[in-house]
Amino acid sequence: VVLLTISETLSGIQTYTSKGFVDAANTGASTHTVFLWVLAYPVLILVNALVIRISGFMSIKWSLNMRLSSAKTLFEYLSLHSLSYFNDRFSGALSEKVNIVSTNVSRITSRFLYEVFSFLISIVITTIIIWSTSTNLAIAFLVGFVVLVPFNLTISRKQIALSNKAVELASKLRGEIVDMVTNISAVQHYARRFFEITRLDKSMATYKEIALKSSNFKEWILVINNGLVGVFIATIILWAFSIWADGLMSVGALVMIVFLTRGFMRDLSHIGQRISELME
Repeated sequence: VVLLTISETLSGIQTYTSKGFVDAANTGASTHTVFLWVLAYPVLILVNALVIRISGFMSIKWSLNMRLSSAKTLFEYLSLHSLSYFNDRFSGALSEKVNIVSTNVSRITSRFLYEVFSFLISIVITTIIIWSTSTNLAIAFLVGFVVLVPFNLTISRKQIALSNKAVELASKLRGEIVDMVTNISAVQHYARRFFEITRLDKSMATYKEIALKSSNFKEWILVINNGLVGVFIATIILWAFSIWADGLMSVGALVMIVFLTRGFMRDLSHIGQRISELME
């Protein structure tokens, strides 16, 4: 968490340096001053890359420990059940669920830290940087963000339901395949090959239908978000331009705001997708 916060802070400072060297060059500052501003940019990139890599090495260890610990805990829980519990369920489906849950625990934690938490920290830092240039622009930026998140939570409800259904069917399908392969000798012995193939075809067709609905709905969410975010970003940039045209903002600040808002285009557009993926 600390390293991610440092990384996002360095990214914000990185963008701020663009304002520094543009203003320095535009106001006729000395070559030495402009050079220092320009040099600061690659230095910050290298330091930020180092921080991210340290965070990456640390995440490998805790992610693996979390996955193994989850698998052990699930096995210990399953071992407490009676024999009838296992007789009434496919062993392949149970093992598949254990694998999915143990893997997803570390995956969700990792995605929350590296995507959601990092994004929220970057929002705070960006707001502070814009606030230092224009209070009204910073408020508009925050308002747009506050509107987009609840909107995406609302339209993502159906997507989350479809995604959960698709995940459930995918888990069931993989479990059936594992059981078919495990019991292939019995299938061959009792001449149930065509019966099992037909059952597998039905399961695949059901999964395919729901998976397509889920994926298509994700794309529509992206289409809607791209339109809304495009309007939002264009409004911020045009407003900043009008402030610069009135002589109330430096050209460096204008360039900085353009860089900041463009950088958020993809992140803001994928809010709904991230929400649904974390809820799957």
